[in-house]
Amino acid sequence: MSALQPATVHDTAVLEGEIILGNGVHIGSFCHIVGPVIIGDMTTVGSHSVVSGPIEIGCRNTVQSHCVLGSHPASRGASINGNITIGNDNIFC
Repeated sequence: MSALQPATVHDTAVLEGEIILGNGVHIGSFCHIVGPVIIGDMTTVGSHSVVSGPIEIGCRNTVQSHCVLGSHPASRGASINGNITIGNDNIFC
């Protein structure tokens, strides 16, 4: 069993608002994350991606480079005041 690793955030990433990062999370270069956002353990957010809350992303997900999650109004099925919940073990490209 491996020890839990702290989250890593690239120096060029911008994080705003309330953001909770799980163990082993990696935030890539030039990402923009606007809370409220929760990102579960061992999830990777690739470079130049945007995550806009309110959103909760589960564990072991991969958000590949240049993805946009949660930005209004592009998120189907989410109201302006809604929350987005993503489970575990997904790949977004």
